[in-house]
Amino acid sequence: MSERSRHRSWSLLIEERYQCSLADDLVSWFDSEIWRAPIHGEFTRELHPEELLKPAPEIIWPGLMAADLLPLVGNHYGDWICIRMNESNRLEEVVYWYHGGGDCLPLAAGLSEAILLSHYFNLDPMEFSNQAIDSLECNLTHPNETRISQSSRDLLPLRWAAEQQKLNLEDLPDPSLPRDEIIQSLLDLKIAVIALMCLRAKDALRHWPRQRLDQISTKDPVDWSSYISRYLFDQGSMPPALIDQLSEMTGESHCQEWEVAAQCASLVTQVSPDQAWSWHLVGYSSEKRGLIPEAIECYRRAMHCSTFSDQATRFSSHWTEPQAAKFSVARLTELDASFVGSSDYVRALCHRDPKRRREKVTAYWMACGKAETEKGCLSNGVAAFYSAGWDVGAKSMASYQDVLSSLIEASQCCGQMARSELASTHLRCLLDW
Repeated sequence: MSERSRHRSWSLLIEERYQCSLADDLVSWFDSEIWRAPIHGEFTRELHPEELLKPAPEIIWPGLMAADLLPLVGNHYGDWICIRMNESNRLEEVVYWYHGGGDCLPLAAGLSEAILLSHYFNLDPMEFSNQAIDSLECNLTHPNETRISQSSRDLLPLRWAAEQQKLNLEDLPDPSLPRDEIIQSLLDLKIAVIALMCLRAKDALRHWPRQRLDQISTKDPVDWSSYISRYLFDQGSMPPALIDQLSEMTGESHCQEWEVAAQCASLVTQVSPDQAWSWHLVGYSSEKRGLIPEAIECYRRAMHCSTFSDQATRFSSHWTEPQAAKFSVARLTELDASFVGSSDYVRALCHRDPKRRREKVTAYWMACGKAETEKGCLSNGVAAFYSAGWDVGAKSMASYQDVLSSLIEASQCCGQMARSELASTHLRCLLDW
């Protein structure tokens, strides 16, 4: 521990550093030094608070990581559990940040829920296992019997997380249960609802993995690059002969449960309407049932959500990229011929050159941000500058210097001091790269 921190709590130092307030479980996480104990599950890369106190922490991925995110626990291959800074200068919402594209999946309102979830499931979107992580192995055998094969120190983060949720270890589901039963048990405990609904929707739409489709593509002269992503997204788009071929090759038959996926996604649209993936699934499910007005409404809601919330890697929804920068916009252009020219924003998203879409979308939002701040609508300006960087992503790393500089100034002017300081930290990290 540094000389300075011997006399001050870690949480207070972090609050002063980022001009923010921490949620209660974050205060406990830092000051009780739970982070020093071994963490089991996917996220085992503990982060010393001193790393967060540096002027430019190396664990921040500027530009790739939105400027309101602060990493907290990693998984050793680039992904992070991050805490998000809100408009009220508070660090509380916890998200899973995926380094392979920058997607963010909300995990929970607090870190303790995220720790519990990560003990059961690998959240990597490229992970195709149906099984829960074996991280709770030997922890629980019977509601009133805890095995002693792990030390009390080994169980400390898990026990801490349970206590923060007013639970005992014995209240947690047995890790040997089927995956869906574990999901339901955690949902009954109100643990990580959005993330679990995402996993359940993913399970409902799972069918033959890409490896199987690739095996067929090597034998077929058809240009699979223009088909395979859609096949992965929607089994119903596959030719029946291909389904028969896959069934014969694998000895397995699959049927996607779009109604189940849409039910899970529909719940998420109610509790977190800024998640593009949930609107996509509900909208596409409506399309498949011929409910076009309902589908259009869902896609219009999704159009304003960031692509970093679309979970395209999990659901393979990027098959529409030749048409538009967003799945929702691409589907709207198919369902409504007049939609493409409906606004400058839509025209930017649908630009014929995919490489220039980001540039045009960033320019659109930068202009909006400047216009809003000139009118004195500073909070709207902050939101627009965030969109400039993380609606569809900026064209290059250099582009983020202007985005971050504008964001720092606007957030400071409207009293969002924590966001301003965190964005300043991201900018220093960017300049150090």
